[in-house]
Amino acid sequence: MDHVHSADGPEDCYGCRLKSLAIGLPKDFSSRTRSKAPPRTPRNSWEKGIARDERGMPIIRPDLSEVSVKQYAQERHSIEENRRRAQQGILPTS
Repeated sequence: MDHVHSADGPEDCYGCRLKSLAIGLPKDFSSRTRSKAPPRTPRNSWEKGIARDERGMPIIRPDLSEVSVKQYAQERHSIEENRRRAQQGILPTS
């Protein structure tokens, strides 16, 4: 009895009954429920764009807003000079 097993085959054929069962694989299930990757969230202060000092504290402006990494890179010398003067107890010039 050589025949091709299919879902339309006789009910007493074990191979045909197996073909008629729909078995979903886990890899198929995950791609149907989540078609695209979730948005990536920043994991550290560098990815968030916040400049921090050697202690891990954010560097803040006089108006108490945080300094971005880009601004810190552009104005590093003046920011460090103001931080050094503040540690010594001298008021910053700007």
